[in-house]
Amino acid sequence: MVGEAYVCLYSCSRTFIRACLYRDFAYSFSPLIEETRANTVVLDVEGCELLFGSAYQLAREIAERSKKSKTDGGLQTNGNVALAANPDAAIHAATYLKGVTFVAPGEELTCLGEFPITSPGLFLSECR
Repeated sequence: MVGEAYVCLYSCSRTFIRACLYRDFAYSFSPLIEETRANTVVLDVEGCELLFGSAYQLAREIAERSKKSKTDGGLQTNGNVALAANPDAAIHAATYLKGVTFVAPGEELTCLGEFPITSPGLFLSECR
């Protein structure tokens, strides 16, 4: 992925994860993060290639590390991770699609176009 890259981590776990744990976890991958709502954080990963490899490798690493125990630097949760060229696409993909999702630039409509317009996923309380 060339240009801007954003990774969103969304945990649909019913277990509450303190915001500071999400924040600290996200900061271990990027200095530029945004907590968009409970259990959701977006990372700007442009320029992180020297530390983690490609954005694709980084998204997979975030998914794998989030499963680890808290003492090992993880979140002890199976989170959905999405990589996209813009943060909104990453948020929606991580909210609605399980596992690790890659949304190619220009393919947002193909990937996200079938999501219901009445509930775009901004305030979902459960994992779909």
